[in-house]
Amino acid sequence: MTHKSLIEINLAANSLSHEFAKKCCELMRTNMKLKKYDLSCNFMDDKDALELLKTLDGSPHIIGFDLRNNKIKDKGTLHLTGNRTG
Repeated sequence: MTHKSLIEINLAANSLSHEFAKKCCELMRTNMKLKKYDLSCNFMDDKDALELLKTLDGSPHIIGFDLRNNKIKDKGTLHLTGNRTG
């Protein structure tokens, strides 16, 4: 999926969950044009948050990423905030 002028994708409130998280990670690694992702109000969980975070760490071209209002609990939140000791 590439588009010369598309730099932001909004997939909020689409009931997206684990299977989509894997596809999103692949998209983040392969599409350098997309800079902002809105994945708020979906069904991503702790495992998805960790997978997305690992991909974000290796994707400096991404400048915005919204995971608000998903099913991310304490463990996933610790990973997202950088406190990985919990």
